Amino acid sequence: MTLGFVLVREALLPNAEGLVAAATAVGLPLKATTTDSGAQGYTLPSGAVALVSLMPAPHPDVPTMWWGPTSPDRETAAKAPAHYIVMLTGRAEGDRENDVELARFLCALTTAAPVVGMMMGHGLTFHTPEFFLAAVKSNRDLPTLVLVDITWAREAAGRASVVTHGMSRYGKEEFYITAPQAEINAAREYAYMLCSWMLTEEYELPTGDTLGRTSDEKLEIQRVPHPSGEGDEVIRLDLP
Repeated sequence: MTLGFVLVREALLPNAEGLVAAATAVGLPLKATTTDSGAQGYTLPSGAVALVSLMPAPHPDVPTMWWGPTSPDRETAAKAPAHYIVMLTGRAEGDRENDVELARFLCALTTAAPVVGMMMGHGLTFHTPEFFLAAVKSNRDLPTLVLVDITWAREAAGRASVVTHGMSRYGKEEFYITAPQAEINAAREYAYMLCSWMLTEEYELPTGDTLGRTSDEKLEIQRVPHPSGEGDEVIRLDLP
């Protein structure tokens, strides 16, 4: 199922004309359509329909969900009095194609509604509307920054790690990358680069082979249990 969630400052559905205009401005022509459910409906270029349903209550998961550097202020998000559930229906493509189209539709909401935060339905955290819009505009065909989330944790001996979440949705392996704590942002950037690469290339990463950010760097490709203790094995890389 292809879903998105949007936190808003008012318990009102977006203005349909404003949303159509905003979508056209980001290169996604829409046509408003009627529904029997009370939700707003918009036909997308692919023929799919995006349904926007208003939930006149705070999103129940905000107080306990993971929060990252691209998330809105948690207190502001928790006080958002309403949220939208956005569902993409009527398209027979795979998860990746549907998610990309829905992400582009969500971008239109950033200027057509009083948005506090937004996320893909399979995501771990809300992103600010500014970040979401910039992420999709920077790569409309594959906005990895909002399709895949990354968490991080402290490791032993002054190190830290990042773990990707979302690659498995597209039939790919997740990454687990460790680095010195001072290099955690570099590890995060490298993780996103690897995710984008693996989502666009049919390429295998054999265990025991090496990868690197430069021609001289040799990072051994390892496969280890998921650091959470649950789920499939992940690809581990240890940055120096």
